[in-house]
Amino acid sequence: MKRIVHLPLIFVIILLTTSLSAQNKTNKNILPGSWLGKISTNGADLRLIFNLKVNDKDSLIATLDSPDQGAKNIPLGSVIVDEKKLTIKAPMLMGEYAEAALNYLKNNPKINKKEIGFIGHSEGGLIAPIVASSRPDVGFIVSLAGPGVTGQQIILRQTQDISRLSGVKENEIKESTETNKRLYAVLRKEKDNKKAEIKILALYKEILEKKKTSKEDTEKAVNQLKMTFGSNIYTWFRYFIITDPSVFWKKVECPVLALNGEKDLQVSAKENLPAIEKALRSSGNKSVKTVKLPELNHLFQHCNTGLPSEYSSIEETFSPGALKIIADWILAL
Repeated sequence: MKRIVHLPLIFVIILLTTSLSAQNKTNKNILPGSWLGKISTNGADLRLIFNLKVNDKDSLIATLDSPDQGAKNIPLGSVIVDEKKLTIKAPMLMGEYAEAALNYLKNNPKINKKEIGFIGHSEGGLIAPIVASSRPDVGFIVSLAGPGVTGQQIILRQTQDISRLSGVKENEIKESTETNKRLYAVLRKEKDNKKAEIKILALYKEILEKKKTSKEDTEKAVNQLKMTFGSNIYTWFRYFIITDPSVFWKKVECPVLALNGEKDLQVSAKENLPAIEKALRSSGNKSVKTVKLPELNHLFQHCNTGLPSEYSSIEETFSPGALKIIADWILAL
């Protein structure tokens, strides 16, 4: 009997809290060093070590070690000290953490090295081909609502679909799409996050003023944009909107099962499943199966509309039918 090993690919923002005050000017002298912690997953505790140090620009930077998975010096994102809270951003880890988990399992004598694969949901469905594109020893990939087109295409389509189903008028959807394209263009071009934020907020203010939006509403909207689309997420978001998953899918040699919910409004099945299959087959991968599952949303729950606002009210966590498809496919490899 085959042993199925699941590697959950999760985009994690790690939040650490400390008893230190951000007003204390000695923080940068106190914080550097190794901070120990753990993450619980699938009933097991994995040790994590966050290494903090001050760079030559007098800013805190961080790397991550995962001793139990044999991973060291994984680069992390920004380190923010705010009041009594220390926040470390981990944009996508660019697959390093997932690859470290793969290496760990490869070194376990109890596990068949040829039958280790990735199951990735949403952005995790991008990390899987990133790793597998350079690792022919990956046994298989199950992509759950994974991307087949660029992040910009996904976000624009997501906004349009959710807005349309929420009753937003077509002219407003078109206007919003064009605004987002202009804002994303600034982010793609300007690599300095702080400068990008200044330019994006200025452009958004200009767009609102041309629409004759009141001064009060313009200020409110610009502040709201800064809160939801500020420089703290730019490193990850820039990578996401410019990355073309097909570049990685074309290099994947292992069997692939790609599933999408028919009512997925976040990663459209209509756009992404054909793109994944096309990329894989274009490079000669013949072990490809794509399935669009009726009545399922982005979280693979049976639903009415597919709107994210429904998620928490649905009792089902994950469709048993989808689980059976996954299990049957893996066991048949």
